[in-house]
Amino acid sequence: MAYNPRKRPHKTDDTKIYGYNSGYNAGYLNNNYQHQHQPQPQSETLTIEDFTQIFCSQIASIGEPDDKLNDDIPLVEQLETWSNEIKSHFDASDYFRDNVLLHIYAIITEQPHKILLIASLIQVSVSKYHPIANYFMDYFHQKLVDLFNLSKLDTSSDLLIINQKNKFYRQLISDLKNQGLWNNIKSILKLLSCLTTFIDKNLILNIFQGLIDLSIDLQNQYLLINENKNSPLAQQIYYNSLISLPYILLFHLNDPDNDNTQFINNVNNLLSTSKKFNLIPLDSTTLYDPFINPKNIVSDSDPNYHLKNNIQRISSAIDQFSKNNWASLFEFFPDIPIFKKFPAILLPTVDELLPYANFENNTTIIDNTWKNPNLSFQMFPPKENVQIIPDINSFQYLLINDLLKDLIISMDYNVFQIVLKFSTIHLYFKDKVFQSSLKLQNNNLNQDTNDQSIQKAPWKIEHVIVETIFALLFQLPKGPQSFVYYMNLLVQCCAESSSKFAPIFGIIIRFCYRNLFNLDFELRSRYLHWFTFQLSNFRFIWKWFEWTNDLKFFKQNKISYHPKIIFIKNLILNECIYSNKSTVEINLIEESKEYLNYTLFTKTQIINYDKDLFNNLIQFNDENYEVHYNSHDKIDSLFTTLSDAEKLKTQMKNFIETVSSNSLNGYSFLKHHHLLKSSINDLNDKNNSNLNFHKIFINLFFQVIAAYSPGRVSEVFQFILGFAIFIKYILGLPLEKREIDDIIFEVNKTFEIDTTEGPTEDPIKGSIKDLIETKVKNYESINEEEQVIRSVWALEAVFRCWNELPLSCFVLIDFLRKFKLISYKSIIKFLFKDSNKAEEEYRCNLIMNFLASDKLYYMLNHIKKLKIEESNPLFKFVFLEFLNLLKNTIEVLGIKEKIEYPEEPDIPPPIQNIKPAIVEEEIEQEEGEEIEQEEGEKIEQEEEEETKQEKEDKDIEIKNDKNSQGDKRMEGEKLSENIIVDKDEEVFFDEKFSSEEYDLRWKYHTIMGLFKTIIRNYSNNLVLIKEELVESEEFVNFEHEDTKLQIKAWLDLL
Repeated sequence: MAYNPRKRPHKTDDTKIYGYNSGYNAGYLNNNYQHQHQPQPQSETLTIEDFTQIFCSQIASIGEPDDKLNDDIPLVEQLETWSNEIKSHFDASDYFRDNVLLHIYAIITEQPHKILLIASLIQVSVSKYHPIANYFMDYFHQKLVDLFNLSKLDTSSDLLIINQKNKFYRQLISDLKNQGLWNNIKSILKLLSCLTTFIDKNLILNIFQGLIDLSIDLQNQYLLINENKNSPLAQQIYYNSLISLPYILLFHLNDPDNDNTQFINNVNNLLSTSKKFNLIPLDSTTLYDPFINPKNIVSDSDPNYHLKNNIQRISSAIDQFSKNNWASLFEFFPDIPIFKKFPAILLPTVDELLPYANFENNTTIIDNTWKNPNLSFQMFPPKENVQIIPDINSFQYLLINDLLKDLIISMDYNVFQIVLKFSTIHLYFKDKVFQSSLKLQNNNLNQDTNDQSIQKAPWKIEHVIVETIFALLFQLPKGPQSFVYYMNLLVQCCAESSSKFAPIFGIIIRFCYRNLFNLDFELRSRYLHWFTFQLSNFRFIWKWFEWTNDLKFFKQNKISYHPKIIFIKNLILNECIYSNKSTVEINLIEESKEYLNYTLFTKTQIINYDKDLFNNLIQFNDENYEVHYNSHDKIDSLFTTLSDAEKLKTQMKNFIETVSSNSLNGYSFLKHHHLLKSSINDLNDKNNSNLNFHKIFINLFFQVIAAYSPGRVSEVFQFILGFAIFIKYILGLPLEKREIDDIIFEVNKTFEIDTTEGPTEDPIKGSIKDLIETKVKNYESINEEEQVIRSVWALEAVFRCWNELPLSCFVLIDFLRKFKLISYKSIIKFLFKDSNKAEEEYRCNLIMNFLASDKLYYMLNHIKKLKIEESNPLFKFVFLEFLNLLKNTIEVLGIKEKIEYPEEPDIPPPIQNIKPAIVEEEIEQEEGEEIEQEEGEKIEQEEEEETKQEKEDKDIEIKNDKNSQGDKRMEGEKLSENIIVDKDEEVFFDEKFSSEEYDLRWKYHTIMGLFKTIIRNYSNNLVLIKEELVESEEFVNFEHEDTKLQIKAWLDLL
């Protein structure tokens, strides 16, 4: 069986293979940062298969530290040892050769930061045995040929056939699932560029020339077909070519044996040619900006925050990088020692690639990221000209960002391995480039142990790593993988090195929170889910007191729709879903504990709901009204002003007892249905009360089901499955013939039993028989519009009863939809329910409760998988519901001109009794000034002078000890002891922000934010009906012109 390079074999210290020690690894170090090596006894007993497996696992760790070695082993010596093994076995064993080649291919595509060292290993091996060069050239030449051939095929059709017939292509396609076809080409070109010591460098440069020309021509042809739209494929080829180009100069700039002036000029000429790429700049109304208005970002750093597409940065960045005869190249990359002819490559033509220039079919995880603007998410902008990461517009930033992204995406099968690679990635660059949590020596080829430059590294690799992960987490419309993957990756980073990552997370948490008002709606949700997940892994500990004054301000000014108050409420709700209220409550401050009981509807809304249901024929005291369902007490308070109402009350109680005892059958159901309908009709006739029988019966039926299994969703499911036919009947849904026959069978069976009782025969039996003949046998479903109305009544009944159990309510929706007891349209209609009445403490759950918005995404994800003739009307329905929601909100606002974003209040932070917190960047600057001291003194001094702010951030880290609940409560109390808050209840009241208009402005912009998210995420579906949407009567007659123009602009970008 061939060796799988993704499975790293377990390494042992006592295995010797053909005189080769299995503990050898390039630059390996122990926890004391010293190289150590302990000789092991030799053993000649391993088979070539076992030896190959262990050897491959060793070269996969090239350049990484290992705490198992006990002696100094320079990297050059490592390469000598490994190259000897390659020299000995490459010709002798096909198994060894094939697996080493396959493994090297896996390394360069999954861990591209190791390409330089892999190239060095190959060069050393070739210098010892020249025929080896042919093996490597042939292998990677064939890989390029296969990949370029693959780029001309339609993955939706041709590859399915190839996948069945050709084993090699089946493996190739499997490899491309994550890395992407053009990403693998990029990695191979980087490697071949580093092998130009024995490969004709001009031939490799010609490949770059061909790819850049191809990208330029493809973009131009695409623009002729799609005016003012960039080709995703052309952008990817262009960017990948330029980001890889400097590798071709690494072994030639300072080559003393050859004059490479002409070659360097050729490279520079190629850069000049690349400027012909006709890139269409981003539109200001783009759907993909993470911030609503980048100019309004709140930051302690550079206020001139701006978004720029990476494809716009690369050209100017590489120009800057190439200045002074590419001097920056050797300031960034480590020094690599240099110890046939490469066949020409036939590139695809523009005509062959043009059908796939938009990635409509040939899409992998990487390809999808190029369909939309490839923006960099900058979270650590410079402060006072001090940078802790490379300039975002520099080539160095783009390259390290590209390498990290490839690593994160390609190795998503093992989060733990990725974090280990993070801890060593700085070793693959010049010593003075990055600081790191590892104080390493002798890890690079040319490192001077006395060189002080290692202590003057300007950039911090941990910040670059975190920013790259967040860029993927916050990528719009979606990242290459699920955002859950990135959340796990961030948690693992913090678990592995909490002292370094926890303070960085503290910076990001505060940065995102302060900018919630300016953050895209979907990114607010991702931030919420990540923060909840992060806290759940660290015992829900957070410095809640930082938000004390915010909570006071929003409460005193009755603000409901500001993104910060929505975020805090949902964060607490989400934490309770992850754990339970008692666990979460321990760490909360008093001001936030009221949100532990997060209800879907306010008390006022429930009172008004009940009044509307019973047409105000219900008596209760508003202040003492019990919002929880209580069947008999509630029914006794009904219809007190009506005459002859006792009969109806008794029938309702009997129906409740029948349903709750699970003894409802076809006969008893139709009997109660008939009696209640007759009684309500009689009451309406006598009292002119206009009670809605269907609404009352549906509410009564569903509330009984929910009330007698409160919170136990599984029991409700059993009730519903048993009553499925009756639910369809009362909701007016279509009934199959067998379902009608089942009802008739149960009724007739009950009649047979009744006839044996003689005098006790049911007095309304004749009416039931008539009902069966006239209603059941000739049953017809009602129209769709009426079905939706009745279904919404059913959902309202359950949500009213389970008001404090929002998660159970939304789970129930899925169950009803799964068994076709409720339609997609009914769910959408219910989710968009809203009230703008101030006396009802207006609340729109769709934008206030993340469960509701997440449920909308979930429904739409299912809808887009339906047939076009089914999905298109539903997407149009969602579009029209958004228009209706906006229309109602604008009418209440009464603003005809553009609705500006509300002013952000300047809320002072709570006063602390402790030493003022130092901004994290200042901490890092102080550390940078101290690192000129000796290594041991530096570590000791950092530990002594660590600020209070950092120590509190470290509370987030994983604790191995299991504290009791009492201990946790003490921790929460200690955090709050140092905070002084003003006791004046009105200290934060401000008329400017307490008006209804201020809150409604936020409601309007939050709805628009969700609308924008839906348009962006489901663009492939909406673009099919774009003309229909724009020409719809509702959109044409939409009165608010500015809102209309904004929506139209978003649709035009599809």
